Amino acid sequence: MRAFLPHQVRAWEYVRTRDRIALFMKMRLGKSIVTIRWAKHRLPPDANILIVAPLSVLPGWLDELRLENESGTILSGTSRQKMRALQNCTTRWVLINPEGFCARRKKRGESRLPTSPMTLALANIDWDCVILDESTFITNPQSGITHTILKEFKNVRCKAILAGEPAPESSLDYFEQMAFLHGELLGCRTYYH
Repeated sequence: MRAFLPHQVRAWEYVRTRDRIALFMKMRLGKSIVTIRWAKHRLPPDANILIVAPLSVLPGWLDELRLENESGTILSGTSRQKMRALQNCTTRWVLINPEGFCARRKKRGESRLPTSPMTLALANIDWDCVILDESTFITNPQSGITHTILKEFKNVRCKAILAGEPAPESSLDYFEQMAFLHGELLGCRTYYH
């Protein structure tokens, strides 16, 4: 087992007793190793864990999982390929990018975007843990991905948000991220409140 570095020990002390965590650490400081060990520590060995992260960092997650004697399945490609990968998945760690999670296409004559089959398939799995890496993709309260993530994973027991720069534009960028974890921030249940 890899030894924690001193700053990772401090992060571990913060997360090890919590079911919902926020790790705001700069890139390459070890958010993923702390998060993987947190999930393994807090959850049973057969738990289902979903990681939603940018496509560019998903291979890094697979590498980190391998170093921790775990394996994962990346859902990527076309909708059919992602659905097939999910149906044939034999790992407890499933990884997908936000766009792949919420991809949908408006058909002619529809007044609003339909829920994507991938979103429905992922929402129908009883996830024990959902991890949002680079969680700033849910800062906009009007975004479809923000709405979907908050709605579909409201009742998941263990949740994590990870970011190097969690509020790149203003302190309001924290709201939706904290709403994902706790359902509110500072007593406010909506961004506009």
